[in-house]
Amino acid sequence: MKTLKYFNLAFMEIKSNLIYIKSFLLSKIFLVLILFVMFSLYKTLYSGNPSFDGFTINMIIYYIVIAESIELSKVYIFRKISEEIKDGTCIYNLLRPISYISYHYFTSLGEIVLKFISIIIVGFITAAIMVGFNKEIIKNFLISLPAIFMGINLNFFIMVMIGMLAFTMEEVSPVYWIYQKFLFILGGLFFPLEFSPQWVQNISKYLPTTYILYFPAKLVVNFNKKLYLQGISIQFFYLILTIIITILIYKKGIKKMSINGG
Repeated sequence: MKTLKYFNLAFMEIKSNLIYIKSFLLSKIFLVLILFVMFSLYKTLYSGNPSFDGFTINMIIYYIVIAESIELSKVYIFRKISEEIKDGTCIYNLLRPISYISYHYFTSLGEIVLKFISIIIVGFITAAIMVGFNKEIIKNFLISLPAIFMGINLNFFIMVMIGMLAFTMEEVSPVYWIYQKFLFILGGLFFPLEFSPQWVQNISKYLPTTYILYFPAKLVVNFNKKLYLQGISIQFFYLILTIIITILIYKKGIKKMSINGG
């Protein structure tokens, strides 16, 4: 029953977003513009070459669709949490029969799922128009859904952790800004890490940002069973580690707020 209560929060969030479905879908024009710009850029870069570092232009466009879908489906949960910590409203959650972190996760989950589904549909349609429909990539996408979901969750909980830093910091936005740049550059948002210098690749393979965007996107365009099992294990490790750190920060912070009277 308790689990059902959490999922009801997610369904309520989906319903509230569906009310504004027209404006919600119009916002996906941004993805189409990104794909158009990247397609034009890579078409010039390839200049008739069939592939570059093992990636065809077809693979690159679908890679960007997956990476952007994960990135654009996020919710800026760190802002909401940091504000609740600053004004002390987070302490009232102690009176609710729902975990503070679980509450934010499941209320955000509904919006994330709706965003991701709409973005991926728009992305696949746009990619199919640009470079053609690819059955193999659609099959790989379905197989790779667990890795995509893990990447979305890892991104979410890292942002929750950043929001929790408001217990000890006045402003957490600079931390998020640094994290976002790591995600863009070392996470492989606009291009696979194979396009980066070797030293960047060596550093990136140890970072959680690699397993948020790059790993799921590469699986979709070039599925490999060994890579899948290895990558999803690393995702799980980083996800559990992030959740544990987040819980510890929350417990320490909320205890301090309770002792000090909010």
